[in-house]
This record gives sequence, C-alpha cells and structure tokens, in this order.
Amino acid sequence: SEKWYQHPVTIVISLLFCFPVGLILVWTHRNWSINRKWTWTGGYAAAMLLLGLVNLGTDPGATGPAANNGDLQPAAISVTAEQFAKDYEANEVAADEKYKGKIVEVTGIIKEIGKDVFGNLYVSLENGQDLSLLSVDCYFDDNFDQQMASLSKGRQITIRGRCDSGNSIWNCDFVNQTSAAEQERQSVDPAVVRDDELTTSPVNSGESAAPKSAAVAPIVVTAERLSTDYSANEVAADEKYKNKIVEVTGIIREIGKDIFTNRTYVAIEVDLRLGFVSIECFVRDDLRQKAASLSKGSQITMRGRCKGKTADIKIENCEFVTTEPERDEGAFLPAPNNPPN
Repeated sequence: SEKWYQHPVTIVISLLFCFPVGLILVWTHRNWSINRKWTWTGGYAAAMLLLGLVNLGTDPGATGPAANNGDLQPAAISVTAEQFAKDYEANEVAADEKYKGKIVEVTGIIKEIGKDVFGNLYVSLENGQDLSLLSVDCYFDDNFDQQMASLSKGRQITIRGRCDSGNSIWNCDFVNQTSAAEQERQSVDPAVVRDDELTTSPVNSGESAAPKSAAVAPIVVTAERLSTDYSANEVAADEKYKNKIVEVTGIIREIGKDIFTNRTYVAIEVDLRLGFVSIECFVRDDLRQKAASLSKGSQITMRGRCKGKTADIKIENCEFVTTEPERDEGAFLPAPNNPPN
C-alpha cells in the first residue's frame, strides 16, 4: 500500500509549492517505473514553461501598444514656479500633500543652469520673490547635457518632472522653451592633448611660449570671459572648456598654497560682486620658484587644463605664458621740461 506522501495528490502539491521536495518524492516512489517518473518530470517542466510564457505575455512592463498608450500616463499638475514656491513657503505640509510624489509641469524663468556637488544637472527657476531664499530646482539625467548647454538665463521654460520634496523636482524633461531664436554659441574645439604635451620649460617675463605641436591650439580667453561663461551656464561652459587646454589672462589676486594638498596656485582676479566665479590656476611642481617671484596686481597669462567648476574654476598643471610687473602709475608720467639756463 502507498504511504500518504506517495499519493499523486501529495506529489502534485509538493511540485507546485516546494519543487525540490516534489521531485524527490517522484524519483523515490518505489512503485513507479522509470518511464512514469520521467513522464511526471517532463510534464512538470512543460507546465512551468507554459506558465512562464503566459506570464510574459501579460507582463504590464512588456512593450506593446498598451504600454505605449499615452492615456495611461498620470496627468501632470500645471503650476508656475512662483506659485509652486509660494505654496511651499506658506505651508510645506499642505504643499507636500498637493505636489509630493506627483508629476508637475512648472513654468518659469531660468535663474541658473549648473551641476550640484554630486554632478547632477539642474535648472533653477526664479520664484518671483526677491527676498526669498527658496528656488525651484529641476534635476535632469546626464543625457540632457546637450539640451541644457543651449539654455540661457532669463528664458521662459516649462519643465515636467516628479516632485520629490520641498523645492526639488527630479527625472525632469523639457516641455517647451519660449525665447528668441537660439543664439549661436561661440566656441573653440581644439584637439584635446595630454598634460605632458604642454611646453616643459618655464617662460621668462614678457616672453611667449608656443605649444609643442602647432596643431594643438589652446583656447585663449580672459579671466572675466571664462568666469562669465561659467556663471551663465555651467553645462555649456563645461562643453566649451572642460578637459581642454586654455590660456587665461588676468590680474593676480592671490598666490598661495591649497590647505589640503599644499599645491601652489595663482588666483586670478574677477569681480565677485557681479556673481562671477573665481579662478584658481594650480602651478606645475617644477615652476614653484617662478610662482614665488610673482606679486599681486601683476597681469599674467597662464596655460593649463581646465577641470571645470566645483566652488571655483580649477585649471590644472599650469605654466606661465607671460607675466607683466605691477604697473606704477607714476612711472608713466612724462618727465618735466627743464627750462634752459
């Protein structure tokens, strides 16, 4: 007589809910032939395969007309950046109830285009309140870098994304941009070269140095223009300058050493009152003595590789192209004419 665990019903239940146990019961059944055991095993495998195919065909994530039906997308909440900011300043709890976790379409004027400390791309929209510290920050995936590079401050734009909390909107996309015709960006795209392709000897005061290869043309830019570009649109400025060789001309504001790495740097003066970003040029180790001879207020041109902006614009592996001593206003006054005796 068969034991209870050898009964076909017990074996079927075991195969459905505990496959290894069911398979053991099939192959340890003393009264079943090898053919019957293979028949049960094959039938179970066929049933599982058929069930998997049925589930695949009804998977809601599978591609197909139903998955691409726009009607299934949740409706977005349309709101101006000004109203969005006002709602959060008035009552954050009520604003979270209204917006958090939902798709919003926010329309406003671009205040800033940049990257946060983690490298996330974002666009900040003006909130219409001069004294408010709350901005509306819209975060984008990295594949939007080309589109963001074409943006400019002061443009009206509508952005769609999911409200996370407070002033943050994530997984954003552009709905439309209202502006004048797209301004053509002035950019130079020199060949990217290695740091060791820069000239290896320091340049004397008043002399110019050419790159080793005539085919390698650095981007020549004033400190003010470089800072202005990064202040206007960090993403576009990275496209234009980052990891490329630049020659920056400006007035020395500071000569010092980094508190963390002890590397020598030359800070070039820009008008920070206008919202410009400061520029720090880190000097090659073999040129430290040259840096020791510099003085604040001198005009200088430095060549190095732009590494983009963190808090400041960083230019690495720098060398001196030209240096001019600080001007003495009295030195340029004409000598008085001595009357003849």
